[in-house]
Amino acid sequence: MVWRTGGSVTRRVFERALAERGITVQVVMEINTREATREAVAAGFGLGVIAENELGGDERLVMLPFGDADLRMTLYAVCLRERRRLPTVRAFMAVAQEDGPEAKGPNPAG
Repeated sequence: MVWRTGGSVTRRVFERALAERGITVQVVMEINTREATREAVAAGFGLGVIAENELGGDERLVMLPFGDADLRMTLYAVCLRERRRLPTVRAFMAVAQEDGPEAKGPNPAG
């Protein structure tokens, strides 16, 4: 496996899914960024785990879906309180709240 460094949320979510199934993997490399992980996998160093929305259109890679694991991650969008009423911030937060059925949080307009 080509792993992101220990602070990666993607790595923690995937490690939890592996642990729940009693699966261990051999780590051949730890890398700091998702871009470097993608490049190491493309160069043939091993398998890697990145979020689907980070895969991009890289034709060198093949996505292998997992059917029986909950690999969801929670993402947060934040801003300074005094800027939450700016039109661009309100528009961004409205789009962020629409991103998926489990999107939740305070209404930026409220």
